[in-house]
Amino acid sequence: MTSKTFGHRATNIVVALATAMFLFACNKTVESPIVQVGGNTMGTTWVATLTPPTDNDRSHGGWLLLIQKALDEVDGAMSTYRADSDLNRFTGAQPGSPVPLSPHTQTVLVAARRVHRDSHGAFDPTIGGLLELWGFGVKRTNAGEAFSKEAPEPAAILAQLEASGLSKVQSLDGDATIFAENPSALYLDFSAIAKGYGVDRVAAVLRENHVENFLIEVGGEVVTGGQRPGGGPWRLAIESPLPDRPDLTARLQLTDRALATSGNYRNFRELGNGQVISHTIDPRTGRPVEDAPASVSVLAPTCMEADAWATALSVLGRQGLAIIEGMPQVEARMILMAKGREVERIRTTSGWPKTPVQSAE
Repeated sequence: MTSKTFGHRATNIVVALATAMFLFACNKTVESPIVQVGGNTMGTTWVATLTPPTDNDRSHGGWLLLIQKALDEVDGAMSTYRADSDLNRFTGAQPGSPVPLSPHTQTVLVAARRVHRDSHGAFDPTIGGLLELWGFGVKRTNAGEAFSKEAPEPAAILAQLEASGLSKVQSLDGDATIFAENPSALYLDFSAIAKGYGVDRVAAVLRENHVENFLIEVGGEVVTGGQRPGGGPWRLAIESPLPDRPDLTARLQLTDRALATSGNYRNFRELGNGQVISHTIDPRTGRPVEDAPASVSVLAPTCMEADAWATALSVLGRQGLAIIEGMPQVEARMILMAKGREVERIRTTSGWPKTPVQSAE
């Protein structure tokens, strides 16, 4: 799991989007009105480009408010820094006390359990305590605390590992209500899946308002619907995680697909002994992943699914690609690193798009 928290802007997401300027440059004769709006949410930024329905009477500001409201509802339910969020109410609950969940959190928890199972435990939203222990957690980040130069003691890692585990989150009425024997030790953190769900929620709200053509991005997580202005698939670029290696950039054309990218190259720290550790913590060992991929991108029908699997694959590495091969409509691209932080190779699943967009012109 990685420390993509709601409390600060995630620096490990490396997706570059086609902006409205880019779109208009590609399509100088666009008959339909185009709306582009943006704002802040979940400790990062969002932007949406859409073509309203022909009978639309909503103003530019009206679209902005509609989208911001959808994102605020998700943030309010699963924020790691709002005391009244579902997750913080659970963390602060008395042992065994039931905590009702909003429909948003319930949906995300069900999906998290599924990815946890299918990734053999590589995805686990209960390891917030381990992230704190290694210096990558929400509390340390929000407090502006300095990194420790020492690795945690093995006994502390073991204790936190034994306290965590998604199986310890018990359910009533499906997942509408949850409880745990020691909820404070679990420290639920849905940052590696909730942002993707937020993008899905915006897509759902737009479709409910008869918008078929749109692109939504929240902190690098993307959903596309229909066609870009002027026709044709939406054009995206996944930036190279290495500034001096633009050849690693991937260009895609997407329609009705979700894309999420998780990276490790820009978020690591060095211990006093010179050891460099990744912010990706393996929930199964409680320790940073060695030789974690520099970047993992996932295409899926939903952004929630893509978001969670981008995190799980950051833990699993190349072995995780075999799991994705068996999942319908899900594809992945992974930039692997060799010793010395040099790029070893790029690996993809068999269905990853093979035809790149060569130019934005």
